[in-house]
Amino acid sequence: MNQTRIEEEQSIMGIDRNNYHIGLYLDKVLNDKNLTTKDLSKLTGIDASVLRKYIINELSPSLTTIKTIASALKTKILYRLGINQH
Repeated sequence: MNQTRIEEEQSIMGIDRNNYHIGLYLDKVLNDKNLTTKDLSKLTGIDASVLRKYIINELSPSLTTIKTIASALKTKILYRLGINQH
C-alpha cells in the first residue's frame, strides 16, 4: 500500500500519530528486507493477521511486542521511533 493512501486513510480514521509511525516503519522495514508478514510471523510467533493490523494501525503493539519484532528484524525500531528504552 503506498504511503499517501495509508496517510489519507489514517487521517480519516483519526489514528494516533505514534501508532501510525510504528505501522509505517514496520511496513518499510519489511519491504526493505523483502519479507512478508507471513515471514515475520514465522520469526516472531506473532500471527500474520495481527502483524497486518499493526501495519495498518488497527492494533497497537505493546512495547514487548515491538522489541520482539525489532529483534527478529535485527533493527533498532525503538531508536527510530524515538522511544527511550530506560
